[in-house]
Amino acid sequence: MIQSDNSKRAAGADEARVLRSYYSDPAPIGDGIIATLKGKSWGRAVNLICYFTDEKTGANFSISVFRSRKDGESYCADDQNVDFSEPNIVGKSFKLDIQKSPRAKFPKLTAAKVSLK
Repeated sequence: MIQSDNSKRAAGADEARVLRSYYSDPAPIGDGIIATLKGKSWGRAVNLICYFTDEKTGANFSISVFRSRKDGESYCADDQNVDFSEPNIVGKSFKLDIQKSPRAKFPKLTAAKVSLK
């Protein structure tokens, strides 16, 4: 399952429901996870939900990124390397660092960069 229109910042509401149901595996915790971005949808808070497939395990998981405090426009991991709200990035592979959040029950994306495999 992949987002149908890569030129948009995020999928529409109907497609987002399908993406949420398909990408329901727990997010892996660790550094250097190579995963392909399969879609994006807007969350209820000021967040963008990114849907990934782990290239090693095949797990389909989602993780939220939040609006940057630096510029108030981009949606990035803590390292600010990749703006996941940009169009035309669905289908690319990324090297992700995902940690357990100390304050929330959901994992936190701490670093992301385009993977050259």
